[in-house]
Amino acid sequence: MFKIPYGESNFERLRTKNFLYVDKTHFIESLEMLYYVIHLRPRRFGKSLFVDMLDNYYDVNSADKFDTLFSGLYIHENPTENQNNYYVLRFDFSGIQNTASENLEQGFLRRVKMDVEMFIDRYKLAITLNNVSSPASVLDSLLKGFHALALKEQIYIMIDEYDHFTNSLLSGDGEEFLAILTRGGFVRSFYEVIKRSAGAGLVGRLFVTGVMSVTLDSMTSGFNIATKITTEASFADMMGFTTDEVKDLLKLSYVVNPGKAAPPVALTEKEQEDVYGIFRENYNGYLFSETSESKVFNSTLIMYFLQKYLPRKDIPRSLIDPNLNQTGTTIQNIVELKNSEQNYQIIEEIITNKQIGGTLQPFINIDAKFDHDDLITLLFNIGMLTIKGFDMEMQFEIPNKIIESIYL
Repeated sequence: MFKIPYGESNFERLRTKNFLYVDKTHFIESLEMLYYVIHLRPRRFGKSLFVDMLDNYYDVNSADKFDTLFSGLYIHENPTENQNNYYVLRFDFSGIQNTASENLEQGFLRRVKMDVEMFIDRYKLAITLNNVSSPASVLDSLLKGFHALALKEQIYIMIDEYDHFTNSLLSGDGEEFLAILTRGGFVRSFYEVIKRSAGAGLVGRLFVTGVMSVTLDSMTSGFNIATKITTEASFADMMGFTTDEVKDLLKLSYVVNPGKAAPPVALTEKEQEDVYGIFRENYNGYLFSETSESKVFNSTLIMYFLQKYLPRKDIPRSLIDPNLNQTGTTIQNIVELKNSEQNYQIIEEIITNKQIGGTLQPFINIDAKFDHDDLITLLFNIGMLTIKGFDMEMQFEIPNKIIESIYL
């Protein structure tokens, strides 16, 4: 019997409080063949939970909890040589906003300082930050202090929502968004510090995740040794749920009234088929690699549905969580960043033909250009388009009914 982990991204809590966890630990082996990784996915595909799982697996302080947290999972029976062998430095940029009291650069600096101080406190390190005037100087000061300690283990840097501080502007003024990107030297300088430290042997690994490739040009200009695995077939279902994973979780029984003496709830075979049909039409259809055959489901929306459905087996009135609902405004703001007349014609083609040809771009530099393929790439990044196949050029389509309703 499991509890539904809707909204939960704390791996330790999921593993110790009887929440459902779909095992993704087998991807650790493949990731360890790389050192500096960038992996993009749309919102609510389990990125933060995956990062937290990696944190618990690699953290030197979590070695005594390995059996408790990973027992029954793939990696418990197949541990790698790097298990619990790093000092994990976590950055989470999801809380950065552009406001009258704090611009994006100030918010970025505040967040870097906060996460660096948490790292020092987490490992009780005798490090004093000597320069906190910029994000790059804060990180540089930390890494110099870490180097002076002469510890045998390296640092594993994990960055969640790396692009959130610029994505927040998509709900506002497009001109301001462009201005931030063109003067975004503070981002580039921050990653240049990571690159130097990687070359010096201080930073052994890096895992970066986020949604959009808009800021990858700023980032990779300063950090050009990272491997982008966003569209690699071997990592296509690293986040989100596969068909088999969804069918397996529908066979389980669940606790729907925690703390009460209520019997667990299980679905009959007919109910499993009916619910799977709803999932397939509304939450499935995401193909993240042209060489993969594995389409994945939006994992958060599946948990939302089950949380609403299981107590009385009533289909929720809304199939998308109002807290996660994406309106057409998201598309509108992207379309109007640059060359809006051309972009609206592309949107019309998508709605009319249900598909469109194009080429995914490794990163988007809006200041230089913003053409057909750039728009296709951003719509793919945010989950508004997915790969359909190849016919002279790569073809993209709307993944499911939920996304089609947003376009309309």
